[in-house]
Amino acid sequence: MSPADDEWIERIRARVQLLSDRQHGVERHLAQGLSVDHSGLMVMNVLVGSGPRTPTQLAENLNISTATTSLVLQRLEAAGHIERSEHPDDRRKVVISATPGSTEAVTDLIDPLVSGIARIVSGMDTDQRQAVERFLDDLAALYADIASE
Repeated sequence: MSPADDEWIERIRARVQLLSDRQHGVERHLAQGLSVDHSGLMVMNVLVGSGPRTPTQLAENLNISTATTSLVLQRLEAAGHIERSEHPDDRRKVVISATPGSTEAVTDLIDPLVSGIARIVSGMDTDQRQAVERFLDDLAALYADIASE
Protein backbone atom coordinates (compact mmCIF):
# COMPACT_ATOMS: atom_id res chain seq x y z
CA MET A 1 0.00 0.00 0.00
CA SER A 2 1.12 3.48 -0.78
CA PRO A 3 0.97 6.45 1.59
CA ALA A 4 -1.98 7.71 -0.48
CA ASP A 5 -3.77 4.39 0.12
CA ASP A 6 -3.04 4.65 3.83
CA GLU A 7 -4.52 8.15 3.90
CA TRP A 8 -7.70 7.03 2.12
CA ILE A 9 -8.02 3.97 4.33
CA GLU A 10 -7.85 6.16 7.43
CA ARG A 11 -10.29 8.72 6.03
CA ILE A 12 -12.84 6.04 5.17
CA ARG A 13 -12.28 4.13 8.43
CA ALA A 14 -12.96 7.35 10.36
CA ARG A 15 -16.20 7.88 8.44
CA VAL A 16 -17.32 4.30 9.06
CA GLN A 17 -16.68 4.89 12.76
CA LEU A 18 -18.63 8.14 12.63
CA LEU A 19 -21.52 6.38 10.87
CA SER A 20 -21.50 3.66 13.53
CA ASP A 21 -21.60 6.29 16.28
CA ARG A 22 -24.45 8.13 14.57
CA GLN A 23 -26.33 4.83 14.05
CA HIS A 24 -26.16 4.20 17.79
CA GLY A 25 -27.52 7.70 18.34
CA VAL A 26 -30.43 7.05 15.97
CA GLU A 27 -31.17 3.78 17.76
CA ARG A 28 -31.21 5.59 21.13
CA HIS A 29 -33.54 8.22 19.65
CA LEU A 30 -35.90 5.55 18.32
CA ALA A 31 -35.85 3.60 21.60
CA GLN A 32 -36.61 6.78 23.55
CA GLY A 33 -39.39 7.67 21.12
CA LEU A 34 -41.03 4.30 21.76
CA SER A 35 -40.08 4.18 25.46
CA VAL A 36 -38.36 0.81 25.02
CA ASP A 37 -34.89 -0.55 25.68
CA HIS A 38 -32.45 -1.72 23.00
CA SER A 39 -33.81 -5.29 22.95
CA GLY A 40 -37.36 -3.99 22.63
CA LEU A 41 -36.30 -1.79 19.73
CA MET A 42 -34.69 -4.75 17.96
CA VAL A 43 -37.89 -6.80 18.35
CA MET A 44 -40.00 -3.90 17.06
CA ASN A 45 -37.62 -3.51 14.11
CA VAL A 46 -38.18 -7.14 13.12
CA LEU A 47 -41.94 -7.02 13.59
CA VAL A 48 -42.46 -3.73 11.75
CA GLY A 49 -39.92 -4.52 9.03
CA SER A 50 -40.71 -8.17 8.41
CA GLY A 51 -44.12 -8.83 9.90
CA PRO A 52 -45.46 -11.17 12.57
CA ARG A 53 -43.21 -13.84 14.06
CA THR A 54 -43.40 -16.53 16.69
CA PRO A 55 -41.34 -15.93 19.83
CA THR A 56 -38.89 -18.62 18.69
CA GLN A 57 -38.47 -16.96 15.30
CA LEU A 58 -37.82 -13.63 17.01
CA ALA A 59 -35.18 -15.23 19.26
CA GLU A 60 -33.50 -16.75 16.21
CA ASN A 61 -33.70 -13.50 14.19
CA LEU A 62 -32.10 -11.55 17.02
CA ASN A 63 -29.72 -14.27 18.19
CA ILE A 64 -31.00 -14.09 21.76
CA SER A 65 -32.33 -16.78 24.08
CA THR A 66 -36.00 -17.64 24.17
CA ALA A 67 -36.01 -16.70 27.88
CA THR A 68 -34.72 -13.21 27.06
CA THR A 69 -37.23 -12.98 24.23
CA SER A 70 -40.07 -13.80 26.64
CA LEU A 71 -39.00 -11.02 29.00
CA VAL A 72 -38.73 -8.50 26.17
CA LEU A 73 -42.14 -9.52 24.82
CA GLN A 74 -43.73 -9.14 28.25
CA ARG A 75 -42.40 -5.57 28.51
CA LEU A 76 -43.51 -4.71 24.97
CA GLU A 77 -46.98 -6.16 25.57
CA ALA A 78 -47.35 -4.24 28.84
CA ALA A 79 -46.41 -1.04 26.97
CA GLY A 80 -49.01 -1.76 24.26
CA HIS A 81 -46.47 -2.25 21.46
CA ILE A 82 -47.27 -5.85 20.55
CA GLU A 83 -50.19 -8.23 20.50
CA ARG A 84 -50.28 -11.99 20.64
CA SER A 85 -52.57 -14.12 18.52
CA GLU A 86 -53.08 -17.78 17.77
CA HIS A 87 -50.86 -19.20 15.04
CA PRO A 88 -53.04 -19.82 11.96
CA ASP A 89 -51.63 -23.32 11.34
CA ASP A 90 -50.65 -24.53 14.81
CA ARG A 91 -52.86 -23.69 17.79
CA ARG A 92 -50.01 -24.56 20.16
CA LYS A 93 -48.01 -21.58 18.86
CA VAL A 94 -48.44 -17.87 19.37
CA VAL A 95 -47.74 -15.19 16.78
CA ILE A 96 -46.44 -11.79 17.84
CA SER A 97 -47.40 -8.67 15.86
CA ALA A 98 -46.70 -4.99 16.31
CA THR A 99 -49.86 -3.07 17.18
CA PRO A 100 -51.08 -0.63 14.53
CA GLY A 101 -50.30 2.32 16.80
CA SER A 102 -46.74 1.15 17.38
CA THR A 103 -46.24 0.45 13.69
CA GLU A 104 -47.34 4.01 12.96
CA ALA A 105 -45.05 5.38 15.68
CA VAL A 106 -42.05 3.47 14.29
CA THR A 107 -42.85 4.67 10.78
CA ASP A 108 -43.12 8.27 11.97
CA LEU A 109 -39.83 8.03 13.86
CA ILE A 110 -37.91 6.39 11.01
CA ASP A 111 -39.38 8.46 8.17
CA PRO A 112 -36.79 11.28 8.40
CA LEU A 113 -34.01 8.71 7.92
CA VAL A 114 -35.77 6.97 5.02
CA SER A 115 -36.56 10.23 3.23
CA GLY A 116 -33.06 11.56 3.94
CA ILE A 117 -31.46 8.48 2.37
CA ALA A 118 -33.75 8.88 -0.64
CA ARG A 119 -32.70 12.53 -0.98
CA ILE A 120 -28.99 11.64 -0.81
CA VAL A 121 -29.29 8.80 -3.34
CA SER A 122 -31.33 11.00 -5.69
CA GLY A 123 -28.40 13.40 -5.82
CA MET A 124 -25.99 10.70 -7.06
CA ASP A 125 -25.34 9.53 -10.57
CA THR A 126 -25.45 5.82 -11.43
CA ASP A 127 -21.68 5.30 -11.02
CA GLN A 128 -21.75 6.87 -7.57
CA ARG A 129 -24.74 4.77 -6.55
CA GLN A 130 -23.04 1.59 -7.73
CA ALA A 131 -19.80 2.47 -5.91
CA VAL A 132 -21.65 3.16 -2.66
CA GLU A 133 -23.69 -0.01 -3.04
CA ARG A 134 -20.56 -2.13 -3.62
CA PHE A 135 -18.79 -0.55 -0.66
CA LEU A 136 -21.73 -1.07 1.69
CA ASP A 137 -22.22 -4.66 0.51
CA ASP A 138 -18.53 -5.40 1.10
CA LEU A 139 -18.61 -3.69 4.50
CA ALA A 140 -21.74 -5.62 5.53
CA ALA A 141 -20.05 -8.88 4.49
CA LEU A 142 -16.96 -7.94 6.52
CA TYR A 143 -19.12 -7.23 9.58
CA ALA A 144 -20.90 -10.58 9.13
CA ASP A 145 -17.56 -12.41 8.87
CA ILE A 146 -16.24 -10.77 12.01
CA ALA A 147 -19.45 -11.44 13.93
CA SER A 148 -19.40 -15.14 13.00
CA GLU A 149 -15.84 -15.73 14.26
